[in-house]
Amino acid sequence: MNNRFINTISGAILAGTLLIAGCDFDAAQDAFEQFDVIIALEEINTNVSVRFVDAQTDEFLNEQVSMRFLGNNGADVIDIYSDPISELDVVGGIGGFGIKNALVPSESNPIEVRVVGQAQGFETGSSTVTISNTGLTETTVFMVRQNQTVQGGASANAVGQASGGTVQQAVQLSTASGDATNQAAAAVSVPVGTVATTSAGQAASGALQTSIAFYTAPTTQTSQAFPGGYSGGVQQSSGVVTQAPITTAGFMTVTVTDGSGNEVTSFSPPIELSIDVPGTTLNPSTGQVIKNGEAISIMSYDDDGGIWKDEGSAAVAGPDGNGNFRATFMTNHLSTWSAGYAGTACPVVVNVARNGNIGALNMTAEALDAAGGIMWSGSRSMPSGSSSDTIDDFPASAASISVSVDGTNTVVASPCNNTVNVSLPAPAASVIDVTFALDFGPTCTALRTTTISSYTINYRKEGQSALQSGSVIVTNDNLTHDDLGRITGGSVTIPGLEQGATYIFSSSFDGQVETRNEVITGPSITLDVSDDLDGDLCVE
Repeated sequence: MNNRFINTISGAILAGTLLIAGCDFDAAQDAFEQFDVIIALEEINTNVSVRFVDAQTDEFLNEQVSMRFLGNNGADVIDIYSDPISELDVVGGIGGFGIKNALVPSESNPIEVRVVGQAQGFETGSSTVTISNTGLTETTVFMVRQNQTVQGGASANAVGQASGGTVQQAVQLSTASGDATNQAAAAVSVPVGTVATTSAGQAASGALQTSIAFYTAPTTQTSQAFPGGYSGGVQQSSGVVTQAPITTAGFMTVTVTDGSGNEVTSFSPPIELSIDVPGTTLNPSTGQVIKNGEAISIMSYDDDGGIWKDEGSAAVAGPDGNGNFRATFMTNHLSTWSAGYAGTACPVVVNVARNGNIGALNMTAEALDAAGGIMWSGSRSMPSGSSSDTIDDFPASAASISVSVDGTNTVVASPCNNTVNVSLPAPAASVIDVTFALDFGPTCTALRTTTISSYTINYRKEGQSALQSGSVIVTNDNLTHDDLGRITGGSVTIPGLEQGATYIFSSSFDGQVETRNEVITGPSITLDVSDDLDGDLCVE
């Protein structure tokens, strides 16, 4: 077997049983056929569940996602065998990974991992997850379909022409201001004579198919589409990452391909881009709405690193007849571009009166500008039993905060160093705690492993979006074993489920997701998980 999967081989053949520590299930298949092999995997103390969600539909991605791990603790990510990994492919919209047991996260010493997701037909998405406790931490990566915008935004397409790397027919492209709900627009100008080069370093030639996806109206949909999230910091030209909350007043993705379908990524001399920003945009330097001639920061999104980069600033001009200001700047490369600020953070405490709601809660916080438009947002899960959370990276420039906890919304003005109190409505009388017995199948008497690491079960009521889902992790405490240490079954308890309702359960293990529907008939239900794990693990 490959040494990547076998850390040690311990013991000997006892009663026909061979114990193998840290062994990959597929690599051990030959041994399964000859011995009663038991895989002794180390239980992972700190786990992360990642939801990959379509920003337009709020549903899990069906496409395969390549997940990469970067940031402060990207090198400390491990797979289910406790082996270090830098990437993992996942299918079904849910992925998971662990953190080395040698690291113990805490509020004062958190672990930070930047999760970067790439899928065919989607822009690169990323999220920086901050882990402050062992157990399970959840995060969401929103994915945006290429060359498409979301509700409140606008898009446009045009065709230019290049020959031998030189633009022969100019591209003058702008979205229509009437397409966006706040009457804003974005534009790109590629003049004749510009030298255009593909991502492979070749001279662009043929028709230059150019598209703009503009995310302008400060709505929930556009805030979800903001790649990389708002809390990952900004990389300076020196390479140093400045940790600061990012706010945006508008962002755009520009793509150009040549006649052979090659992506055009660089231009000489630089080309001109423009982004309209609302007149209600707050300038953190003044604490007032933006004015003509004031500077707004320009940032570009690095697809490879999953992080925003500082590209200087632009002086805004306006307002125009719709009350918007235009930020115009030059660039020699294409990316997703944002006009906004990297400002100062302040803490906001959120207290939740549960009023009988005992399960995990989903909380979304949004920073609002002078007119109530969204300029920053963040989501997190509040575990069962918790009634308070502190948002440490809230932008100090916000006029107010909107907090939604499981659909109950509260807005508070001047939120910095303040407290937001959210009171939830009492749950329906039919809400109960449910213990699910894990059934590995009618022909499977046991599993050839001592534990199941990073095995999570995501759940949501039928009709709810992926953003309203919760997750539990199956730990060794949830499992039962026989005298040889093999897993014979297990159970997990999920609080606060509605009796009589249908729930969708999605089990995630080793990059694969299995989904099933169950009606909540009572406090004890058997959950068929026979398709979740590798069949070679089964002792028939």
